[in-house]
Amino acid sequence: MRRFEYISCIIFLLLIFLVCNNFSVSDKFAKEFKISSQLLQIDSLIQLNPDSALTSLKSSYLETLSEFEKNYYTVLLSEALYKTYNPQVNRLGNKVYHGNSLIEAMSYFDSLYLRFPSRKDFCFLSARSHYMNARKRQYH
Repeated sequence: MRRFEYISCIIFLLLIFLVCNNFSVSDKFAKEFKISSQLLQIDSLIQLNPDSALTSLKSSYLETLSEFEKNYYTVLLSEALYKTYNPQVNRLGNKVYHGNSLIEAMSYFDSLYLRFPSRKDFCFLSARSHYMNARKRQYH
């Protein structure tokens, strides 16, 4: 039964990625939601150098981030932790990383996508948060 759930989750995520057909946050989207240039640079850095991205995320000042950016930060942090083989301690919240939990970020991006289904960036961020949540479950 557990294997079926895992396979179903992977298929669901692949379908979301195919439907969205957009694999990065666009410049237009970043300007519209006033996403900090630091978070956008970290997002680009995660693919090539996740250790540096994680270091940058740890030094980010969450107090100055908007609600959207805090949830985006949470997804980036989860991905950086995963790619550096660290425990993904931000799934349910944690005192070390004072951002939102990944569960909260998933809910936030899901609600944006449901409210604005034609926005591919919301679809992408929703799918990305679900993907990172599914990746974490493999460690337990």
